[in-house]
Amino acid sequence: DKLADKHGVDRYEAEEAAKDHLAQLRRAGNDEFGNPRYVGPGKTEDGRILFVVLDKKGPRLWRIASARDAAPKERSIYKKKERNG
Repeated sequence: DKLADKHGVDRYEAEEAAKDHLAQLRRAGNDEFGNPRYVGPGKTEDGRILFVVLDKKGPRLWRIASARDAAPKERSIYKKKERNG
């Protein structure tokens, strides 16, 4: 699994973080094919906060481009949202 090899995150963890209802995803341009790209921190079911990069491929179709452990500032942004709902 390319994702796990590069950042130590498996695809299931990345999916959990991307689906997190408190994920702080924001638009960040487009992928190389012109599809909308979204980035931001989200939390796995085990409590790991990841920074995910998602490409929107269709109305209900997303591709995880990358996922890694969130940096301290990204974790802080997520935890603030978690506290404030």
